[in-house]
Order: sequence, then structure tokens, then C-alpha cells
Amino acid sequence: MIQRFLQACTVIATTALLLLAFQRCSDDTPTEPPPPTQKDTTSHTFIWEVDTLFRPGTNFPAFFTAEAIYATSATNVYMVGYSTDHNICWHWAGSEWTSINVGDYLAGDIVDIDGVDSTYIVMAGRDYGGTRYSSMGVFNNGYFETLPIPLGDKWRTCVHVAARDEIYLGSVQGVQRYNGTEWEWLLDSTETIGNEFYPVYIHKFQDGTLELVSQKNANALSNIVRWTWEDQRFVVVDSFPTEIRPFPDNRFGYSIHESGSDVFSTGLDKTFKRSGSDWVKIHDVGGIYLSGSMNNLIIGSHWTYFWHYNGSTMKNLWSEISALVPRITMINAVTFIDGVLFVCAEYDQSSRDVVVLRGRQVKSE
Repeated sequence: MIQRFLQACTVIATTALLLLAFQRCSDDTPTEPPPPTQKDTTSHTFIWEVDTLFRPGTNFPAFFTAEAIYATSATNVYMVGYSTDHNICWHWAGSEWTSINVGDYLAGDIVDIDGVDSTYIVMAGRDYGGTRYSSMGVFNNGYFETLPIPLGDKWRTCVHVAARDEIYLGSVQGVQRYNGTEWEWLLDSTETIGNEFYPVYIHKFQDGTLELVSQKNANALSNIVRWTWEDQRFVVVDSFPTEIRPFPDNRFGYSIHESGSDVFSTGLDKTFKRSGSDWVKIHDVGGIYLSGSMNNLIIGSHWTYFWHYNGSTMKNLWSEISALVPRITMINAVTFIDGVLFVCAEYDQSSRDVVVLRGRQVKSE
């Protein structure tokens, strides 16, 4: 009897201990691992290949000057610019560059390119010289078409595609919008500004804000003016006169770049990120070209400075680029997408021989 009593007590005690242990375990709320103390970074290392653009069917380098690049992936890249023949639009599909003959519609000079995605890509010709020149072309689901002839006939500078039926075009004559049917003036510089108006970029942000940045002179960052669209007209937000040196707060430049929900802009010696309705400085280097993402960003100029920010440190890649092309004279267009960096450069300014450096980024371990 006593033995059975002791066995029962042992069972009860053991059960109680197990229940207590289970309760303690269940009370321990699982926790996520602590966040890293440093940002994940990508490598500054690129494995390079150099492509020379040749005139179709020949071994002669293409006489071409790139003006802009638009890419939807590392295997769908369009590069446009100026040429004395029809080789003003080049396409990279993953293995080689091919020239796309767009005929005479763009008048031998494409100044800018933008799109909503791979199915709708718009190219803006610099001007037109007669009724046969539309000067606005579009790749619509793989087929080349022309848009109605824009208003005015002067030097065009930039294009922005907010939607298929909402395209903005800047020129020295002002800013106009295509609504899917026709063009309309939003700002006529000949009436309000005179002949000192050169749009650098027009961009519609995800919050609906439409911003225009213009400069007084096409060849220098002088008298930069920032505009926004309010009450059915463009109004000046702020300006940056040339008298101020050395441009310590210059938030404007030649480039604007959107990456997901992030939008970046460059100045002469600063790079900015859009925050709310304003721009916030994120880097103390600037330039003309801007591509990539917040922690994997390219900030470049025509020569000497070609910065890569990897989320932690900034490195100038110019020395290795110039070593690949010893006679390089100028970088004209850049895009960085899916870990592949495309750099279009001239290596003989007299003949405008063109190379495209493709750098595949090596990821950090």
C-alpha cells in the first residue's frame, strides 16, 4: 500500500515538473534575429566586356553619339542619339547590339527616350524639318509607330512618359503634353520667358506632383529653375542664380532617376533623394548620369569621375573604365539594371567611334 502511494506521488511530481517545463517553454515568445548593425552592401567589383558598335554589314565603327538609354531589363536596352545615317537607335537583347532603322521620321537625331514598360517606349527627335518628320516615335508592343507632330519646330530636350495617354515633351519653346490624341502647350516659353529656356527634365512623381527643371544655357548649369504644376500652370518653386559659388545647395542637375518608390536627382557636386515634396541630400558627389538603387547607385560625369555607392562606401571607377578603353574621350550615356552596368563612350572624338562597356557586378559574399 505504501509502495503504491509512493509510486503515485512520483508520477504526480513528474507530471507537475513536465507541465511546469512546458509552461515555461510556451511563455518564451519566439524572437526574430536582431537587425544587422550595418547595411548589406554590394561589391565595387565589375567583370567588364567591351562592345564596339559597327555600321550594319560592315567592319567600320558606327558614327554615333549617344544621348540617352532606356532599359527594362539587362537584356532589353535601347540606346539613342545622333548619327549621319539611320543608325540612331540601337538595341541590346542579351548577345549583341543591333541597329533599328526608324527611317526619316526622327530626323537623324533622337535626344531622349522614356517608357512605361517594355511594351511602350517613346523616342523624341530633336526637331523636324518638314511635314514628313514626326520627330516622335514609339515602340508599341514591339512595332514602331509615330505620334502626331508636336507643336513648335525648335530644339527638343527631354521626354517623360507618365502613361500611354500622358506624355510630356520639353523644348526651348516650352513644355507640352500629349493626351493620347493631340499635343497641348502647358508652358509657352516664347510668350513668358523669351529665348533663355532649356528644360533639363520633366517628371511626374508617384504622388501626382509634376516637376520641371530648366536652365538658362544648354551648355552650363546656369540659372537653374525648379517649377511645379499648380492650378493648371507651371509656377517657380525656387531658382539658383549663377552668382552663388560653389553651389553648396545645388539640388538640380542633368539627371533624374526613379527606382521603385525612390527618386534621385544630381547636382554639380551633390546627389539628392526626394522626400515628401522636397529633395534631401544623400551624397556629397554629383554628376550628369544617375542610375541604380539606393544602396547600389551609379553617379557619373563625362570624364574623371564615375562613382559607385554600394550601400556603405563610395568608389571612383573611372581608372578601370579608362584602362579598358585607353583612348576614351567622353561618357555619353549610362544605365545600371539587374546587376549589369552599361556605359556608352566615345573613344575617338573626331570620328565618334563608339564602344559600350558592359559591367556585370560581382555580388559580395
